[in-house]
Amino acid sequence: MNNLARIILLLMICCTFACNDKKTVFTQNSEVYVNVIDTLHIANPINLKPSIKLTPQAKKAVEEWTFYINLSKKIDSIPSKTLGHLKNKLEKFTALYQVAEEANEADISNTPPEVKTNAIDARLLAIETQVHILQNQVNMNSPDATKISNHIGELQNAYQDLNLQLNELFNTSLKDLLKEIQEENKLENVTSDENE
Repeated sequence: MNNLARIILLLMICCTFACNDKKTVFTQNSEVYVNVIDTLHIANPINLKPSIKLTPQAKKAVEEWTFYINLSKKIDSIPSKTLGHLKNKLEKFTALYQVAEEANEADISNTPPEVKTNAIDARLLAIETQVHILQNQVNMNSPDATKISNHIGELQNAYQDLNLQLNELFNTSLKDLLKEIQEENKLENVTSDENE
């Protein structure tokens, strides 16, 4: 019986050391994996729509809209060179939407009444959907840089659609917007010619 107790004790000690060794190997592997992913290069999106700036009326309507202001800053900063930087930027979107959700639960409207329409809500939902799609692509086991770049473009395009909808809300016609874009392009061409 004494030998049986020694054998059981010896087996328990061996099992304990074996379990500890497996945890150490797993931790080391996960650290290496994260470092490799952080070096994944992400190209600039090629599927971008032209940038749409808000008209003076639309700017005035959103100047007190904290959610829109924060969303704009986050979308403007989203282009990243590596996956690690992109992940950090996407975490800020999570915090932004969490604050918005808490405000909704407390029956505090995030959207000013003058821009609270079904069309604006649909554009905001489209942006949120694109953020979630991008987050899913980034968190995949084998992320694809081309797909991530494409989804960054889709997110930025959804934001441009929101700006277009805000401009349309204040009766700025599409012709007026195109005229403004053409004038801005002419100014940019003139300044770039002067700099050369």
